[in-house]
Amino acid sequence: MITLGTNLLIAVTLIYCIILERRIRHFRKQEAVFKNLIGEVSRSTLAAQSAVSALKLALSDANKVQTSPHYSSAEHLVVTRDLKPDPVLVKPQTKMPSVTMTAADLARHFAEIRLAGPTS
Repeated sequence: MITLGTNLLIAVTLIYCIILERRIRHFRKQEAVFKNLIGEVSRSTLAAQSAVSALKLALSDANKVQTSPHYSSAEHLVVTRDLKPDPVLVKPQTKMPSVTMTAADLARHFAEIRLAGPTS
């Protein structure tokens, strides 16, 4: 009788160990998926940060060009391309266009572009 009870407890313990081993194996597979996801989020965040830095630099340059007494913004763009501006075609802008995209949308856009990879 004691032997039967002991054998039953050993069998239940073995079955429980098998169930736990399967759960641990499944958890480890999910861990790899989460690590990949975290890596992608990290790369997207870095891409968004660099995009924001580039946009800040571009905005700073645009503000400098806009406030420059020598050139209008359109003239400056033409001059930097080593072309002579045509006074008929060049219409100086008095004000920078407004941007309706939020920073989060812009970061998401650049992250999607970065994750998509080269399009050539």
